[in-house]
Amino acid sequence: MFVSVNDFESSVTLDTTLLDMDPQIFQRQQSTFNPAILNPEMGAGQRSMAPPAMALSAGAPAQRKEASQSSDKGTTSSPDAKDTNAPVTAGQEPEKKDGGVVQSPVAAEKEGEALSPIRQALVKQFEAFKKAKVGDKQFDQVVTQKEWDNFKAGEEAKQFDNNIDFLFDVGFHDTYVKKYEQDVKDFPAKKKQYQVDLAAWWTSVLAWEKTDHKAPRPVKPVEPKAPIKPILPKQPAKAPVFTTCIATQGKVLQNALADIGHDLVKIDGKTTHAAFAADAPERSAKLGAWTPSKPGTTERPQKGDILVFSMRGFDMDQAAEASSFAHGTMSLQAQSVKKAEKKLAGIRTQMESLDESKKAAAAAKETELVAQLEAAQQKYQAYVATIDAKLEVAREKMLKRSDKLMFSHVSFFVEATKRPMDPDAKGKQAIETWDTFDGGQRVQVGKDSIEGANAAKRTYDPNTNEISGESQQGGKARYLLGWTNVDKLVGEAKKK
Repeated sequence: MFVSVNDFESSVTLDTTLLDMDPQIFQRQQSTFNPAILNPEMGAGQRSMAPPAMALSAGAPAQRKEASQSSDKGTTSSPDAKDTNAPVTAGQEPEKKDGGVVQSPVAAEKEGEALSPIRQALVKQFEAFKKAKVGDKQFDQVVTQKEWDNFKAGEEAKQFDNNIDFLFDVGFHDTYVKKYEQDVKDFPAKKKQYQVDLAAWWTSVLAWEKTDHKAPRPVKPVEPKAPIKPILPKQPAKAPVFTTCIATQGKVLQNALADIGHDLVKIDGKTTHAAFAADAPERSAKLGAWTPSKPGTTERPQKGDILVFSMRGFDMDQAAEASSFAHGTMSLQAQSVKKAEKKLAGIRTQMESLDESKKAAAAAKETELVAQLEAAQQKYQAYVATIDAKLEVAREKMLKRSDKLMFSHVSFFVEATKRPMDPDAKGKQAIETWDTFDGGQRVQVGKDSIEGANAAKRTYDPNTNEISGESQQGGKARYLLGWTNVDKLVGEAKKK
């Protein structure tokens, strides 16, 4: 089949359209695009799965794959992935390769070493509460159906106040305050420039008046308005909310202690509650039971330890989502480039049959199109690099206030497995899949899902210290604040 120069040009541009898109288009599409389709990213370049608007933080693109994510009120599963670095979502077996499990165990306890009595008791409690849900006799220990209904009715009545809470996220609040402060600094210069523009406008108007008025009248410059200080509403008292993850954690620990015949250890000589969630860093530290976590950490919790997750903040979540989207579209571009290059190769072969006059014209067009393709690729790579740089800035800001991050979720650690290491991720730790046991999971009953407790799988990136979050909280990744060593929560033996 004869291929003309015009056919040659159209065949390539059809495939390179995506490569030459204005980067702003990606920003405009972000509100409707589902990042989960293209694997949201996870720090240090590892992606994490999520529902729409989910974004696990990203770093270097070397390790970008997908991660699983579990929810405070249910476990969501990632899109189907054939990649060996893909997550193992709840209910799945680890992917096998060459007849063996790809992942290698990194659980803290040594092989063959017996678990302590409290840890053994917790494992039994995990099994007892697995898939227990509101309305079940087992879950009545956490909350009865009547109590649950009353809590939900009260929460709905106060939902408006709770919805205002998002304004007080540190990152979101700072966005408005910092913009106002910058506008105040810039206003004098803008005012001065306006006076210059206004004088020039008057001069142009006088000149226009002397013409035949066929040209449009010069447009008067817009006078800048003084910045208005943002007025944020008073943070209302939060409506009472029943937090299933906290209630479940406390009850499971209480039961385990009772099973081994011990009381909960006293803090400052006083009997205390068994929930180690938002206040865990302070309370557990008094017992020498708290291990703070941070990026690059090599420490890991042991089976039964109590994990605490924090929200990352508005700015960090937004930057992570932008990076997730950018890298997702990058995979589409890679496909587009391969198609274009394949067609170019085919057309080069067909060009050999053209006569010399047509061959020269086709060769010139080929050179031009190859240059356009390379320029488009460079343009988008620069755009992605800019997005990733903004993400790292946001992450640095988050880490500086990590002790002030808002509480998100509490969970029991079960075990961890490493994923295969990306050979390009030099100097990085392997991404891990963590098995956890959590209250607040949605338990499937037929077509319905009911609040309860269940096992879950999460992606943990030790390079950024970020972990899959809760879909009921928007599905965004969370910062691992640290964990409580349950061995140090065992108090005196109960009196018989």
